[in-house]
Amino acid sequence: LFAKLAAEQLADRREVVDINDPAWRASLSQGVLGLFRDDLHRTIPDPKRRLMAVHLLRAVAFAFGPGLPWSTIWPVVASDVAGVRGRYGDNDIAWLLGTRLGGYLVTDVADGVTVYRLFHDDLRNILYERWAELLTP
Repeated sequence: LFAKLAAEQLADRREVVDINDPAWRASLSQGVLGLFRDDLHRTIPDPKRRLMAVHLLRAVAFAFGPGLPWSTIWPVVASDVAGVRGRYGDNDIAWLLGTRLGGYLVTDVADGVTVYRLFHDDLRNILYERWAELLTP
């Protein structure tokens, strides 16, 4: 997972990355959490939108089994995770899926319904237990 995230992030950058850059090395030294945080901050520079992305991804982290269905459930769970009833809706989920962060999700079909889950349990654990660390610079 670590190597996959590091390679994808380097390949996605438009600028040349100096492998001796202290900021890049710091994100590597923090493992998956550091790489995920770096990707989150690069993908979504606006802090309010970044928090929204974390809330939406955290909702998926709470879903075990095949995943979390979008229809009427994902927005409710994300709003509860955020602590504000009715905060998130379908447009917010569509926005997230349209960003690079949508690549952290796997889609599947359960009982004829499309469901979403994180592609690795390490991401689930970070979003479940250490999500606030993702928001710090």
